[in-house]
Amino acid sequence: MKHFSVGAQAVRSHQGFQADESRVLTKDILDHPQDFVMAIERYSCSVVSIIGWGRRISRKDDPIVDRALEFMHTAAQIFVPGDYWMETIPLLKYLPPWLYALPSQLAMGSDAMNKYWYAMSKEGSETGKEMSFSKYVLEFEEKEGLKPQEVAGLTGNLSIPSPNLAEL
Repeated sequence: MKHFSVGAQAVRSHQGFQADESRVLTKDILDHPQDFVMAIERYSCSVVSIIGWGRRISRKDDPIVDRALEFMHTAAQIFVPGDYWMETIPLLKYLPPWLYALPSQLAMGSDAMNKYWYAMSKEGSETGKEMSFSKYVLEFEEKEGLKPQEVAGLTGNLSIPSPNLAEL
């Protein structure tokens, strides 16, 4: 079985498509300078998507970019320290949802994200392209007894910084 890495040493093997994506980024900025933020977001999402799922993102309005940005913005909002009473009074997480909905909303959001990233991983593993991170992780799903939410967590963390949920 091939070893797959995404750390600092693996960067060299990704230089080819990073150079290609950099050229596209430069062209996007030159053609539409007012839209440079979306050009940069497309670039970074595309690089991560190629590594993670073997899928290049060719346009700024790609649904993968939209979803990744939506998840990142939501995570940034949710994990601002001190914004929620549950952080100050942990017992609130045991209240019924009709009285304090945040814990159940977080669970539903987490479940939706897990399903999305797992589906992306399955799709990425079924492409005929070279080894992607999702292919590598899914090879171990059955062999090592990984749960779908663990696969989703591993592959989804390529796009979304992972907060320390234990602190909530």
